[in-house]
Amino acid sequence: VRAIWFNLLNDVYTDGARTLHYNGKEWCETVDYRKLLPSGWGYDMAANNRWDIVVVGTRSTIRHYNNEDWKQWLSMPGLEYACFNGCTIHGDEAWAVGLITQGTEVLIVKGTRSGR
Repeated sequence: VRAIWFNLLNDVYTDGARTLHYNGKEWCETVDYRKLLPSGWGYDMAANNRWDIVVVGTRSTIRHYNNEDWKQWLSMPGLEYACFNGCTIHGDEAWAVGLITQGTEVLIVKGTRSGR
């Protein structure tokens, strides 16, 4: 486990090799990774609330959870092996920071929600 976010002590999300949710009684996997390939390990997570969670990590991973399912944001040609180490989300904007491939170049990505 590399990242954690919680709303209440019975509503905890973690990420790393797997994405888990604790509902106050048990831990359950929340991601069907077959739908998100290629998707890497999560290194950080941030949220506006439990219906709006962002996870970033290895292999250019930027995932979003809307309380129903997780979606990989987009494929970034040439950046398939970037590693995002941190993220933040506020309102309709999310930011992710990391390094490109060998760690020699900084990568900053801004996403803005559309369709609202």
